[in-house]
Amino acid sequence: MNKTVKFIIGIVIGVIAYAAARFGAEALGLGPLLASMIAGAVGVLAFFAAGKPLGYVVFRKK
Repeated sequence: MNKTVKFIIGIVIGVIAYAAARFGAEALGLGPLLASMIAGAVGVLAFFAAGKPLGYVVFRKK
């Protein structure tokens, strides 16, 4: 699997996590701004969490 496909898979995982977090935050009665902020953070974390095993996120050790 090439790097572009892995990156696209990571983006799809991030978008799904964003949608799920946004839906959950709205269901808890949070406002739209706070729900978007929480969902954005969750989406970014999911993108990087998926990128580590897929190999497009590499943490360097010093």
